[in-house]
Amino acid sequence: MKKIIPIVIISSILSSTITLAATKIFFDVPANSWYSDSVYSLAEKGIIEGYADGTYKPENFVNRAELAVMLNRLIDYLESDESTILLNAKLKCLELNGDYSLVFNENTGFREVSCNFGNSECSQNELVSSECWAESNPDYQLASKKCIKLGGEPYFGFSSVYNEDQIFCTFGSEGQCTQNGLLKGLCFKAN
Repeated sequence: MKKIIPIVIISSILSSTITLAATKIFFDVPANSWYSDSVYSLAEKGIIEGYADGTYKPENFVNRAELAVMLNRLIDYLESDESTILLNAKLKCLELNGDYSLVFNENTGFREVSCNFGNSECSQNELVSSECWAESNPDYQLASKKCIKLGGEPYFGFSSVYNEDQIFCTFGSEGQCTQNGLLKGLCFKAN
């Protein structure tokens, strides 16, 4: 079996995760080849390393020992915090009816998830920390508007009472309302 086939298979397994590390260049993997994206994606994740002379040798056969090492690195990657953070960010974006894309963060040197909702956008960190909410979600929109109308300040957070993300409305030190209170008309400014 040639090296290219298991690399493409492993790369397809990783299609739900995104790379975060710097790109390694193999002198014998042309950028316009049909397999180059898969090879470089796996190299960025540390699943393949190539040879000490800077080559990948795509025409060589892969042996059982090499395949075992690649599979072990794949398992390590999938269990890593890096993979988990990216996957959680993508899932949160989809849950909020957003459209995610990958962006390169020049400060960290990594690719990260960006979640778009038409006229608004959330970063990966906001998604993972639950500070991002979709303007397209009617409950969030209505609760937020009611909060502002009452003179409060809306913010997004996790409600342990309802065990879900919600909009909260604060009135300084005067009080706080939950999204459910806002939606049911049970929230009013304490004064």
